[in-house]
Order: sequence, then C-alpha cells, then structure tokens
Amino acid sequence: MAMGTHMAMTPLMPEQPGDRERLALVLANAKAFWLKYEDYHKALEDGFQPLEPEVKQASYHFLQRSGMPSVWSPIYEKIAPDDPNSGYRLVAVMRVAVVRNAPYAAATIEQLNREIPVSLVQWHSHGNVCRPPATHTGPWMTSDEVFGYHGSISTEAACTAAGGTFTPYSAWMIHVHPFDPEPWLSAMGDMDVDGDKAQSAAKMDPNMKMEPGMKMEPGMKMDPDMKMGPGDKM
Repeated sequence: MAMGTHMAMTPLMPEQPGDRERLALVLANAKAFWLKYEDYHKALEDGFQPLEPEVKQASYHFLQRSGMPSVWSPIYEKIAPDDPNSGYRLVAVMRVAVVRNAPYAAATIEQLNREIPVSLVQWHSHGNVCRPPATHTGPWMTSDEVFGYHGSISTEAACTAAGGTFTPYSAWMIHVHPFDPEPWLSAMGDMDVDGDKAQSAAKMDPNMKMEPGMKMEPGMKMDPDMKMGPGDKM
C-alpha cells in the first residue's frame, strides 16, 4: 500500500474478468443508499450522527454511533455553512471496508479487492493524525499546519507533547458520488474532510446486495430482503 504522511492508498492493480460487473453492482448499492438518505433527517432517524459537528468543515461524515456501524454512510455539507443551525445537503456516500481494521498492513489488498475491485478504484485510509487539545481553535480537520489531516505532527510522541490525541489509522474507505458522470474519479476530491476513526465492524444495509466474493464476518447480519450477486456463497 502506498502511504503518505497522513494517508495510505491502494495501488491500481491489473484488471481481472468481472471487475467492471462487480463495480457496477457496488455503484447500484451506492445509488440505493443515496436515495434512502438524501434527506438528512432520515439519517438522523436511523442513528447516523455528524462527526465533529462543532468543527467547521467543507462536508460532514455522518456515522452510526451505537451498535455495529453501517458499511455505507452519508456525507453532507451544510446548506448555510456559517449558520450553526443549518440543515444539510447530501454530497457523497462513503463505503467502509468490511475487513476488520488494524494497522495499514493488516488489511491486505486481496481482502479489499474482494469488496471493490482495486483495478478500477483506490481505497484510502487516514493515519498518524493528531487531534488537538480542546483549547485549540484552528480548522484542524481541513487546513491546520500542526494538527489534523494536513498537520506537521505525524508521531504519537509529538502529538502527546503537544497535548493532542493520536490516531494511528482509520478504517479503509472510498467516497462515491454515485450520480456523477465519473462517480469514482470524483471520489478523491473531498478526502480532506475524512475523520472516520471507529468503523471496524459492519452490518449490511437493507438496500445493499452482496458483492461477489464477500463473506459474512462474525457479528454481521444478513437482511432477509438482501439479494445475492453472481457467485456469492454463504
């Protein structure tokens, strides 16, 4: 896996037979999820909450805070960015790897490829991120020079010395803009707002089909209305 100071990305591998069909199925799931949660009130109703809502961001990841988090989650932007009571507009959806997460090397490219073909799309994972102390008021999630996803701090020792909280890695994820002409090419455009640190297990969303090659992990539940893709085995 290629890795920068705060981000790791999967390399693009040679395309294999069936990759485009598998990716089309994933995109269909992304569209179904988008339509289900286009209204952010539905996301709130189903247990999704904005990540770091008190920090000004270009867009906000909504994550499930109780139970097993969803494989998919919505990303919204504020309709009125400077209004603390503003509503939200859906701008993307995020797919989190079913692979139980660990430091970068533990999630192999083969495991990620079983979910989404790495010949066509790149997964990314954030790491070595220092969350600032509560007294810090800078835009640490987007443009801070010291803390956060673009900051100079990249080690636990330096983060501790600065009074911060260190996150060595995040889950593997992909942003999808499912109704854009190039839904995957645009998926990397808003990565500076990623803050997902807790998605290590997953459940199947009711609108999600099984992609070929995926296996059920312990603790995951199969929805009775879920459809199986070609070649899936239970």
